[in-house]
Amino acid sequence: MTRKYSKILVSTFFLLILPLIHNPAFSAESVKKVAVLPFTMNSDRDLTFLQKGIMDMLNSRLAWKDKVKAMEYQTVKKKAAEFGGPIDKETALKIGKALKANYVVMGSLTVFGQSVSIDAMILDVAKGEELVTAFNQSKGMDDVIPTVNKFAQDINAKIMGRYVRPPVYAMKPETEKKRAGLIRVKDKLEAGDVDYVQNFRAGILSLDVGDVDGDGKNELVFIDSRTVYIHKWTENTFALFKSIKGGITSDYVYVSVADLDGNGRAEIYVSNLTEARLSSFVLEWQGSTFVRICKREPWFLRVTDIPGKGQALIGQERIVGKGFSHTVYLLNREGSRISKVEPLDLPDMANVFNFVRGKITASGKDTVVLAPDTDYLFLFDPEGNEIWRSEEEFGGSDTHMTVPGNPYDCPRNRPRRREMDPSFIPHTTVGH
Repeated sequence: MTRKYSKILVSTFFLLILPLIHNPAFSAESVKKVAVLPFTMNSDRDLTFLQKGIMDMLNSRLAWKDKVKAMEYQTVKKKAAEFGGPIDKETALKIGKALKANYVVMGSLTVFGQSVSIDAMILDVAKGEELVTAFNQSKGMDDVIPTVNKFAQDINAKIMGRYVRPPVYAMKPETEKKRAGLIRVKDKLEAGDVDYVQNFRAGILSLDVGDVDGDGKNELVFIDSRTVYIHKWTENTFALFKSIKGGITSDYVYVSVADLDGNGRAEIYVSNLTEARLSSFVLEWQGSTFVRICKREPWFLRVTDIPGKGQALIGQERIVGKGFSHTVYLLNREGSRISKVEPLDLPDMANVFNFVRGKITASGKDTVVLAPDTDYLFLFDPEGNEIWRSEEEFGGSDTHMTVPGNPYDCPRNRPRRREMDPSFIPHTTVGH
């Protein structure tokens, strides 16, 4: 598949102080109640199983102990049946009032031939207002569950103020497109300023640059699901220097390039999935070919800037058969092995791929910029308090690995921090 990169320059940040109130003694009145109504199913076949599945999925994702109660399925279905007929906005609000709910979720699923569309919204019962909506139209049922999941995430983020990390399951790409593009931009980016465009016959999933052969010039390194490609810039074009193919079970998802051992030849760090585990590796140029100097490493690997340490290798383990473990570590490579040094102090939503740290704001303090799977951009101070979040979505990537019943994306956004003129606040670039 093609992974597109857009450059979004954020020059200044308006810091918002969000008070955090922690009170373990919640009264019954303080718990918000959400009623998920049966979706209207417009189809020539029986989709009752899917109607219940959507209700169960929303109930499980919106329920939040001591804060949000998702009303019981049979109770809601029985009350909705009392009103009869199709459920429109006015009827949904009446049902919500009858159930004494704070919020009510309604929607419809329409199937016409191969075309499937889903439409959903959550209403504030007291105010009668639409708070969050969702719509998606596609061929087949494949996008229904991801749309419902994204809808629930938006409700949690925008209404409930819930920014906890869901059980993220990083998954392999399902298909690859035949062609992908690359845009090389100048060091000082200006709107619409493009130096060079080149197509490659590969589905680029991740890319980086570095001097991999020690000739003093940076090479372009990118991966598709089974191959590492190294290109040199010669005669005003990128020419293939080497390609290293993996086995038929290889599932590459991320690549970083950096000379961390200081020998003048940048290593290539590749995150490689297996069906249930990780088998990542490190390549290094040794005169005439690239050699795997580390093999079968159980880490998602990434090189990033860490304040006070410079470029550093970080990693996160995988829960067997599932997704990310709970901790991101600073790593160290000695010879052919990679070992953990210390855990990084990061917000709960962080994973190895979705954050950067640095002096982003004018305060000069170490700040974490985070792009979780809600698709919004967040800033956290050194104490882990949220100080800003974007009002618009920044999107993510299509790179993921499939675990049954868990359609979460990964690595999602990869924000990068770029040092600019010292008189300005460093910019943050989000690639997606």
